Amino acid sequence: VSSSAKLGVSLSDSPVQVQVIDEIGKIFRKFVSWNASSHEMALLDDYCSVWGTNLGIFSPEGTTTRTDCNIERPSLTIFGGTTPINFYTKLRSAQIAGGFLNRFIVLHKFSDPVENTDPHSEECVPDRFIEAIRALHMFQNGALVSQSDLSKSGRHVPEIFVVPMNVGAERLLSEYRAKTRDLIRQAKEDPIHEIWVRAAEIVKRLSLILACARSWHDMARCEVALEDVHWAIGLIDWSMNTFVTGLRRHMAENEHQANSKSILEIIRSAGRAERSYVYKRIDGRIDRRTIDGIIGALKDGGMIDEVVMKTLKKGRPRTVYVYKN
Repeated sequence: VSSSAKLGVSLSDSPVQVQVIDEIGKIFRKFVSWNASSHEMALLDDYCSVWGTNLGIFSPEGTTTRTDCNIERPSLTIFGGTTPINFYTKLRSAQIAGGFLNRFIVLHKFSDPVENTDPHSEECVPDRFIEAIRALHMFQNGALVSQSDLSKSGRHVPEIFVVPMNVGAERLLSEYRAKTRDLIRQAKEDPIHEIWVRAAEIVKRLSLILACARSWHDMARCEVALEDVHWAIGLIDWSMNTFVTGLRRHMAENEHQANSKSILEIIRSAGRAERSYVYKRIDGRIDRRTIDGIIGALKDGGMIDEVVMKTLKKGRPRTVYVYKN
């Protein structure tokens, strides 16, 4: 969706939905642009509000419906994909402080997946997935809805079913909350630690998903177990730590800072790089004069070293830039 009004209409029609966004970096670019419209900023605020309103009522400020729009217990998931550079260079620290980024699970690809020689079509969903999702949906809805309820209200919102958590799982989740609180306190000196604000809540949600996935055939006996919380903590810790590393390396507050971090990352990834290699990797996105100025600033700042290497044959010596840890 492209505006707060469209989000309100979309959630009114389908309160539970997944928005699949290719090149999600383009969406972030709209939000951080200096000329972002009021509609785009309102959409960002609404995305943040919906995340925490799963058990409440979401009332979008502006919709294209003729009546007030109150959406009970919305559940919105955003699934986006992009390249690391495209993602990080579009981010700004204000999005961390504002709480938008810390609602995401960021998963990096560190190796190429094995090629699937027998792929299914995009429309082919395994029967077991369909059966499980339908069972979960009907447990929350169909089994509790009568025809008279539907005719009176148009949409019946079922009673909340609370999935219990066993003692070991509750204890582990409490310990994790205490750990993340300690990390959040460090945000006074380093604002990037704001990224941990919702980590414990995300762990709780992932644990619930795992429990439901295990017990969909008999939800009345569903329980969040210790292993659910343990697995969720492992995933979120890995995600958050890699996310923070990516933010430190790539996130910038303006175009010049973004260019500097891009060039520094090229040298860091290579370990040592000649100027021609940097030009090749930049591929015309930054003019050479700006690149030379940034390299000079990185040298002056002590972030890279310049090493002049003599060649075996007669000719000009090679200048190599080395990343300093």
